[in-house]
Amino acid sequence: MHDVATNTSQKSAAWEAFKTSCPIIFSNIPQGVLFAFLFMQFGYPKYLAPIMSLVVFAGMVQFMALTYMSAGTSIIEIALTATMLGARNSFYGLSFLDRYRCSFWKRCYLMFGLVDSTYSLLASQAPRSDVDDTSYCLWLTAFIHLYWVAGSLLGALFLPTHITVPGLHFVLIAFFTVLTIEQASKMETLKPLGITAVVALVAHNVVPQYMVLSSITVICIVLYWDAKQKFQTIQVT
Repeated sequence: MHDVATNTSQKSAAWEAFKTSCPIIFSNIPQGVLFAFLFMQFGYPKYLAPIMSLVVFAGMVQFMALTYMSAGTSIIEIALTATMLGARNSFYGLSFLDRYRCSFWKRCYLMFGLVDSTYSLLASQAPRSDVDDTSYCLWLTAFIHLYWVAGSLLGALFLPTHITVPGLHFVLIAFFTVLTIEQASKMETLKPLGITAVVALVAHNVVPQYMVLSSITVICIVLYWDAKQKFQTIQVT
């Protein structure tokens, strides 16, 4: 009876997770297809696109890495930049310390899959009491991961390996520009964006071969110092 109840609970958790994850289908699959398309257009083997999505599973970082790989950037710089860009996910995990109390391997996968979409869905709802919450979180993470890999797989299988698309290399630039504008519209102040633009411009002219890495390092230091100054001002007042 216990096994039957456990199986029923697992099925219920999977079904609830699937229903919650359905809206992500309409973002992850098209973006996965786009990633596979760009991946192949840059000359990489098509079978590596879904493999990268399976192993890396970090949408923006994957697009960024693709840009750097095509430019011949060193693997060390790509890894360091990806680590800095993905650092925000570590803060996501702080809000789930109590919720992710499960076995080591389950917790590892939950942390691995805590991307923006997973976080937004889980953070918007309280822990489930109608089903096993750990199973629910695992299934939700797995479904979102599946959609991303499925999009990359569909793109690799059904899109042509090489086609002539004028201005293709501009696609990623436009993609990140749109993301920047979207984030800027939500910011209370444009000061961080201004600091980023100035530092990037200086780095481009001073150390162009290490522009991204040096820019991110300096920006983090400047923004940390600025935040520290504000915190000290608040304490004084």
